[in-house]
Amino acid sequence: MRPTRTTLVSLIILFIISCSSLGYLFYTPNDTKFDYDLEKIKLEAIRGDAKSQMTVGTFYIFKDEKIEEGLKWIRKSSDQGNPVAQCFLGVSYFEGNFVDKDTDKGVEFYRKAAIQGYQPAQSRLADCYLYGWTVKKDQMEALKWYHLAALQGDTLAMNNIGSMYLHGEGVKEDYAEAFKWFHKAAMAGNAGSQLTLGQMLSVGDGCEKDEVEAYAWLKISAEEEADAYKEQMGLRKKITAEQISQAMKRVNELKPIIKAAFEKYIESKLSESDSPETQTVKLTL
Repeated sequence: MRPTRTTLVSLIILFIISCSSLGYLFYTPNDTKFDYDLEKIKLEAIRGDAKSQMTVGTFYIFKDEKIEEGLKWIRKSSDQGNPVAQCFLGVSYFEGNFVDKDTDKGVEFYRKAAIQGYQPAQSRLADCYLYGWTVKKDQMEALKWYHLAALQGDTLAMNNIGSMYLHGEGVKEDYAEAFKWFHKAAMAGNAGSQLTLGQMLSVGDGCEKDEVEAYAWLKISAEEEADAYKEQMGLRKKITAEQISQAMKRVNELKPIIKAAFEKYIESKLSESDSPETQTVKLTL
């Protein structure tokens, strides 16, 4: 079972909550300063700056709750080729947020942004091809877009590539290749991949059997995945107290590496010049 894109969004929201008290990574001007800056941004938007148009649009939607006014500016930004605006409209049409649901339009906007190299759009377009949502199911096309998204750090794309190799979906079944992709995603913080990695290590699928390493990954995954806790408890009955102690040391080694990788991925999606509303949009696309 693959984790959904909602899983990744939930992780991001949890990360925001945990960091917000420190003001870490996020541009959080006071209301007075932001209102003053917004007037400048509006002028830039009127002059045709695509990024400013996106900022004004998200402000109207999420701060003032003026949906139509916000969409007007986001469409202007999209028309100028802003991939963030295009992906926002893609999600809006595909899921029926703020507009009447139209999955064909949604895919059209995903494709526009994906072609420009925008990772969230590449991932969502890949999902459409993998599952046959609106477009004809095409696993090889899905794999192409997942690869492009994975190169930009999308752990769910990495996980899905691993699943495709594990189950032989559109590619020849290859446990070693699957293990490689699950390991990449696990190291970057994907809990579903951490679970699968632990399972593969516990039996030696695509790798050398290593119950200590397996227990460590299951322990880490279990903080978010209930199934991982069950697997961890099952493995605990089979290994020694010494192996468990070694695994816990490994957990302490891995956690800071995983946290740093996840923070780097989040930071790569943001810019300090973005408004809080635009940052929220970027994190949830």
